[in-house]
Amino acid sequence: MIYETYPSYANLFGKVDQKPVLPSLETDFSMLTGGALHRANGGFLILEAAELLSHPYSWQALKQMLRSGLLRMEALADEAAGVSRSLLKPEPLPVNMKVVLIGTASLFDYLFQTDEVFRKLFRVKVEFETSMDRTFRHIEEYAAFIAYICRRNQLLHVHKQALAKIIDYSTRLVNDKRKLSARFHLIAELLMEADYWARKDEAAFIKAEHIKRARNEKQSRTNQMEKLMQDAIDEGTIMISTEGEAVGQINALVVSKKGELSFGLPTRVSARTYVGRNGIVNIDRESFLTGPIHTKGLHILSGYLQAEFAQDDPLPLAASITFEQSYNMVDGDSASSTELYALLSSLAQIPLRQDIAVTGSVNQFGDVQPIGGVNEKIEGFYAVCKRRGLSGTHGVIIPKLNSRNLMLRNEIIEAVEKGLFHIWAVSSIKEGMEILTGVPGGERTADGLYEKQSVYGMVQQRITAMVNKMKKIDRKQ
Repeated sequence: MIYETYPSYANLFGKVDQKPVLPSLETDFSMLTGGALHRANGGFLILEAAELLSHPYSWQALKQMLRSGLLRMEALADEAAGVSRSLLKPEPLPVNMKVVLIGTASLFDYLFQTDEVFRKLFRVKVEFETSMDRTFRHIEEYAAFIAYICRRNQLLHVHKQALAKIIDYSTRLVNDKRKLSARFHLIAELLMEADYWARKDEAAFIKAEHIKRARNEKQSRTNQMEKLMQDAIDEGTIMISTEGEAVGQINALVVSKKGELSFGLPTRVSARTYVGRNGIVNIDRESFLTGPIHTKGLHILSGYLQAEFAQDDPLPLAASITFEQSYNMVDGDSASSTELYALLSSLAQIPLRQDIAVTGSVNQFGDVQPIGGVNEKIEGFYAVCKRRGLSGTHGVIIPKLNSRNLMLRNEIIEAVEKGLFHIWAVSSIKEGMEILTGVPGGERTADGLYEKQSVYGMVQQRITAMVNKMKKIDRKQ
């Protein structure tokens, strides 16, 4: 089994060396040098697909060899020129081997769609899991793997409390309390940096504080953008309210990614509603600042409103909705529930709490669906509230199905336990509105209408008034 890390043409197919003997060049059979394909003949050759594709002559020659079953040793200059310049040309060798390409799923899909020869030659696809179940047995095996990494790299061994921190970090990587990450290179990187801090402290073992410091130092090296955004919020340049109430305004939670850094921040979503037939106008979409998934979420939101409040009459609604102070592309549907809360607030003229931030997508039946990056989103809003002073009322609303993804920092867990910060998990829009407004969501009565003193009842009354007003306008016309 041969693993070739640099699949250049010469490294794969070998080469014919030459020596200068004036006035020309000479060579003989003793100057033939075999390549990885010669060594792997009769066995397996493993190659990195992306690295192989960066050497076009290697890729083309490898496909030709696999199709013909013959290994030819040619000088690369001959391949480039299309003519033979070599003084010695060995006979082709019959080959019997398996070639294994390692690469990403997206690269496989690209080659499968664009290269017909690839589809014929590489018919067996194997996908590797990036996570495993967090069972006691797997945790024991994880500990054995960590010990192996320490021995192989001559690192200090890990204290049991540090091991617990690494296990939790592994779970955080997959954002699922029931799983462990199989991205072992990230675990190895963490161990190496923690070993540096442990040795600097002259410790006998890598302890929990060294794991924590390694993670913090890595984050501090890459979080310049996050710091700039947090400073802009503190200065008021980015307007975020964390106290009081407002109609048609709500804090949405979004995730920004810069390279390997992923961090959450709150952003204000606002909605205005008025009589008309223009429907919901998304200002960001009209400005070409949204992607197709966000647009889909907006159409789902509109479908929900139509189904709930336009069973008897068309919805005479015109509304505008936007992410305030957003000047970059917005995609994803994780803010669709947030936008719906803002629209319902504007329709019912009921204020929403500004000390709460919201995330979650919504379907056409008003169910709140899970989203990604829930930990980063919670931590981003918590950081803003902490810098302004936790009041005991601050918190976030997340989808109920995201509860299993929570792997928060100990600081936030302690704040929740002390009642300084709150996390509400909801399964429907009505539940979220009740938390945000303090008003019951409402149930339909026998006549098919919602209770008058409920959120949905007030929305229904406003829409009825809009319908009557539109009928008067139509009669005048």
